Amino acid sequence: MFTKTNLTDLPKSRQIKSLKNKLAENANQLEMRRREEDMKRQLEQSRSNRELIDGSKPKAQANKRAGEAKQAKAARTEAAKVAKTEARNEKERKRKQTREAKAAKIKDAKQKPGKSSEHQENSSDEEESGEHEEHEEKELLHWKEWVIMTHKLRKVDGTPWFRVAMCGYPPEKDEKPEWAERHHLVKDGAKALIDRCIQERANFPPHSDLLLASKQRPKKAIQAPASAAKSRPCQHHNYQESFKMEDNPGFCGPGEHLHCLMCGGDGCKKAFAANLKEVKRMGADMASRPTKDKPVHCCLNIAGRTGDNRKVECRHALCNQCWTKAVLGEDDVRGQTAGGKRKRTARTVNRSNENGGE
Repeated sequence: MFTKTNLTDLPKSRQIKSLKNKLAENANQLEMRRREEDMKRQLEQSRSNRELIDGSKPKAQANKRAGEAKQAKAARTEAAKVAKTEARNEKERKRKQTREAKAAKIKDAKQKPGKSSEHQENSSDEEESGEHEEHEEKELLHWKEWVIMTHKLRKVDGTPWFRVAMCGYPPEKDEKPEWAERHHLVKDGAKALIDRCIQERANFPPHSDLLLASKQRPKKAIQAPASAAKSRPCQHHNYQESFKMEDNPGFCGPGEHLHCLMCGGDGCKKAFAANLKEVKRMGADMASRPTKDKPVHCCLNIAGRTGDNRKVECRHALCNQCWTKAVLGEDDVRGQTAGGKRKRTARTVNRSNENGGE
């Protein structure tokens, strides 16, 4: 049999060797554990990174949102079904209570023969009121959610009628049908709905006549044309009131009322020019070009003026110099313009006197 020996019993060299072996074995085990932990950590990190990368992709995000929306829609659908079932059960319960109360009243009335007819009338009234109350309990939807089910002509006068589901489509079996004319629906704000229904499903008379009648507008009263401006006789001697200034040289061009027209002043033979080229060609003494400083003065009845509607046609006009001479009554008006301002003239200075004075 072998006996367990202590390290102290072994030689010193062997003791050192065994200690080294144990230390190496412990180090190997620690290294293996560390490597396993590092590998687990790397796997977890890579898994989390992969999930993060996949979640950041647009397709993955879209799938996630689609899944969430699908779940929310399923939850809403389920809640709507539950609410509808509860409402149906509550409605059935109320109807059952109404029927039981009605049966009890009829039973009591049979026991009292004197009041049977009166009770039957009361019961019929109560039944109608109960139906009316049940009908009033239903909430009307917005006109955009209405559905026009069918249409027909009223037997009395042939007016088009439309059946409208105002509380939801399809209507329930006990729901009272709602019939209305087009103008009733227009007042309720459903003009677009009824017009689209007529165009798509009843685009023939007399239904289409409703659309034509709505599009027709009342004709505006035609106003009589304004009477032509009354012309007064020419007064060429009244220079202040019978003449009108014209400062646009374009009216001296072809087709205008000052074209090929000469000044009507005494002894003046100036022709009215449209531009400086014509003035240069005819000479400054034989041409007059209208400007803001020196306009042409036309008779109020001159022919061809734009916008005028006069019976009398005159061909009299004055250049600015002749008109100014006639108004002021002076022979020499060279120092004045149409505005009455005096021309500035250069003044010579005697330099020799000034130098001598110095």
